[in-house]
Amino acid sequence: MTQSGKRLPRLLTLREASELLNCHPNTLRAWDKKGYLVAVRIGLRNDRQYRKEDVMKLLEKKKKHYVTLIGSFRKDQVELQDIYNRLSEQFTLLSPKSISFTSDEDGFVKTDEETKRSISEIENRHLDAIKQSDFIVLHAPNGYVGSSASLEVGFAYALGIPILADAMPQDVTIAALMTGVLGDFENEYPVSKAGEGINALQSYYRRVAKRRGWDEESARDTLLLLIEEIGELARAVRKDAGLKRDVGYDNVSISDKLADVQLYLVHLANTLNVELSEAVTKKEIKNAERYKRSEKG
Repeated sequence: MTQSGKRLPRLLTLREASELLNCHPNTLRAWDKKGYLVAVRIGLRNDRQYRKEDVMKLLEKKKKHYVTLIGSFRKDQVELQDIYNRLSEQFTLLSPKSISFTSDEDGFVKTDEETKRSISEIENRHLDAIKQSDFIVLHAPNGYVGSSASLEVGFAYALGIPILADAMPQDVTIAALMTGVLGDFENEYPVSKAGEGINALQSYYRRVAKRRGWDEESARDTLLLLIEEIGELARAVRKDAGLKRDVGYDNVSISDKLADVQLYLVHLANTLNVELSEAVTKKEIKNAERYKRSEKG
């Protein structure tokens, strides 16, 4: 039997479906009652069976979530391997690529592939994966969270990325940053605070505008400047696309113009006293709900 669905029967038993989705049969029973994955009743005993296409659709939906595993990789290897396997089967696991550690450098474990890489290079790759993740899973054996994992928790939290722990951390400060426990999220996963990463840029430009004497500019003036920059961005895109009549646009850079548009947009938000981080997060929650409704038809 494969997860591609090619060798699966048209109807799957409760056991087959639970193994494929890597969840407990009771979870499938609960999903059936909630209408999340509806079963077909078969025979005199009214046994639950599941349409192959429904199970594969759900499996594919779960794979669309991007996840990074963080935590104390030197402790409770059995539980760590179990979590790693479950995440790999259910989601797109961005990092670590392997937990087959073969060496230890001052308490920092490495795989064979990582032995020639510096700790900073490995950690920076891990942090990049966190930035691309829909949510983070923290391996906290018996509630223990080491210094490296604490750094990663703070990094993810500052970006508004939900953090689910396999066990609630003992440290009350770290525990307060948790979105919840992994086992509490069987089919619906928390939405990122999508706008949190904008905070630093908006605060930075508020300070810069004041230093440069731009903090008194009106929203009208800022909007006009933004529209002008959007026009210049259009020219840059036109030049890049190789459209006719692009003479005179040689020195226009798409990256520079995108940066200008971004900065003027942030400046406009500041002149209007709008916190973009909060606005973007609220709007993305609405967008996610609208998408969820459209999926259900």
